[in-house]
Amino acid sequence: MPVPLNEFCSNCIKVMENEKNWLLKNIETKKDNTESYITIEGENNILNKAKNLLSSAEERAYISCSADTLNLIEDEISCLIDKNLRVVILTDSTYALSGATVYKTDFKGNQIGIITDSKYVLTGEYGAGSANTCLYSGQKNFVLLFKTALSNEIKLIQYTKGVQTK
Repeated sequence: MPVPLNEFCSNCIKVMENEKNWLLKNIETKKDNTESYITIEGENNILNKAKNLLSSAEERAYISCSADTLNLIEDEISCLIDKNLRVVILTDSTYALSGATVYKTDFKGNQIGIITDSKYVLTGEYGAGSANTCLYSGQKNFVLLFKTALSNEIKLIQYTKGVQTK
């Protein structure tokens, strides 16, 4: 006779809680990742990092990616807008999200770029048929470089196409 579903789920949760407690007890103290460059591989890992990065934003977020990728992080973007944070989106198709400034760009393909609070950057390839590899960093020079590149892309769009929604 199989174990009842509630009992099975409770057992799984207990095992995970025990593993979590062991990890918290035995893992090294957290190091400051702001000056590191971290390579993130795998579709789920990149999506999770993007969602966590957006969820932890305190002032603003600039997002550059395909409309397909935007649909996967739309809940996190909506939360930022609900908290009255500045949200700027650069995407390759018509995309309307009240409270966000949206710029329509040329084809983005599998490129993704997110910068939050002018402190943290996630950039690389994400999506079906891509290498699914991104670089995450809070290193000041890298953040400044990415911020400048994104700013220049926005200026170019403003000169050639204009803002889609605001």
